[in-house]
Amino acid sequence: MPVRHYTITLDGTVQNLKDEAPGRIGDDYIKALTFQAASGNTGIVGVGSAEDVPSLTDNIFRIEIPASTIPQAPFFLEFSQNTINLVDWALIGTSADEVKIGVIW
Repeated sequence: MPVRHYTITLDGTVQNLKDEAPGRIGDDYIKALTFQAASGNTGIVGVGSAEDVPSLTDNIFRIEIPASTIPQAPFFLEFSQNTINLVDWALIGTSADEVKIGVIW
């Protein structure tokens, strides 16, 4: 079960996770996925379905701006069946902000 982590630098547009996780095929099913804002972020991050195109106001969940230089605990998703992959997820946020993601395949 491979484990990888990535830092995604946001560009202000919707970004699909499959494009941001090099070295893996976006269609590979994942077992778990984590999201965490970098400590220096200045805006919220919207996370949602790539098919529905998330925005900062319409999303599955949002990652808040860290209140201090210590980022909040990561948002953790665990999947019990092989039905979800990176191609299903997208995010949007302030240009130059970062999101740390962890993936277990």
